[in-house]
Amino acid sequence: MDWDKATKGIHNANLSTFGRKETHTYRPSVGVSYPIKGVFDENYQLVEGVGEMKISTTKIVLGVKREDLAQDPAEGDGVTVRAVQYEIIESQPDGEGWFLLILNEQ
Repeated sequence: MDWDKATKGIHNANLSTFGRKETHTYRPSVGVSYPIKGVFDENYQLVEGVGEMKISTTKIVLGVKREDLAQDPAEGDGVTVRAVQYEIIESQPDGEGWFLLILNEQ
């Protein structure tokens, strides 16, 4: 089984199923902005904690394919989604070519 091919297929299915037919703008801290596609969620439930102590919070996130980015996303980079500007406050790679970008509205 070709693992890279399988994960790309999953990411493409994720985008086509959950991503709207819209393009967002990625704004790196250094360099030129460019269009990207992604799965935007204003009500993502993030569960954090250690042991039995868990805290659930609601975050704004954008899921993107690594291959659609010019470089790995970094804290402080920006994204424009539906004319609203966000700053990336955390970038979480899944190890298989997908990044979950935790956003903060600017």
